[in-house]
Amino acid sequence: MSAEIVISGVTKNYKGCVAVNNVSMTLQGPVIYGLIGKNGAGKTTLLKMISGLAAPSAGKIECTAPNGIGSLIEAPGVFGHLSARDNIIIKMKLTGRTDHERADALLKLVGLSNSAQRRAGTFSLGMKQRLGIAMALIDDPDILLLDEPINGLDPEGIVLVRDLLLSLKRENKIIIVSSHMLEELSKVSDRYGILEGGSLIKEFTAKELETGFEDAYSVIVSDKEKALAALSELGIEAFVSEQYVLIHSDEEKACFAVYKLYEYGVRVREFKKHGTTLERILLSKGGDLNA
Repeated sequence: MSAEIVISGVTKNYKGCVAVNNVSMTLQGPVIYGLIGKNGAGKTTLLKMISGLAAPSAGKIECTAPNGIGSLIEAPGVFGHLSARDNIIIKMKLTGRTDHERADALLKLVGLSNSAQRRAGTFSLGMKQRLGIAMALIDDPDILLLDEPINGLDPEGIVLVRDLLLSLKRENKIIIVSSHMLEELSKVSDRYGILEGGSLIKEFTAKELETGFEDAYSVIVSDKEKALAALSELGIEAFVSEQYVLIHSDEEKACFAVYKLYEYGVRVREFKKHGTTLERILLSKGGDLNA
């Protein structure tokens, strides 16, 4: 039986504040679903409701997962005075498991075999994240929920987690990953959802990301705000990121825009085809990548 999540009109209120607003989606395994949005968009709250850590104020969530749901949400729940291996064994006891060899297999899976006997309190943030993922996988869950799982990881750790997620997907699991590292998210996800103000404002597939959106062009300029104002006056859609201005148009209009920027006193240092990225889509929906 394939894992499945059916979310129907789910809303979550906290003391009059709407954290999640009328969200509906259906997911079937195998899939890696990238959940994106700025801080406060409702990503963590939605993951908590799917995991059962929070109850919806309205709506319904139905999960088909014979082996249960594993999660790493907000921060790894580890005991700093215990070793990595003992942290896993304690959680295994809570779920009734006695096969301690599983602890060793999980530590190997996340690249922590050589640190099995180290106190978790001495771990870096990235190592704690990997330990948290190992603990989420104890029962070999059909559904895995990961909130910023690559936060604090070094490049080697990022590659390890990426390969792990792709391997787990092949086991017919549903994996939902919330992350601000959009480039890395795009390397593993099959589907995406953008949350804004608690609402699911857009969903699209990896294929649509590659082929279904108009191209964009990145421009590095002397004054981003001045360039944005000029482009707005010209009626050309554009968005500002930390490094450049993204012009959302075809090639002819983009070239015209660059020509006009010189007339507005904006120096153009680099102009190139940018293609469609998660960053661009999030910017076009009003997201703040630096929030």
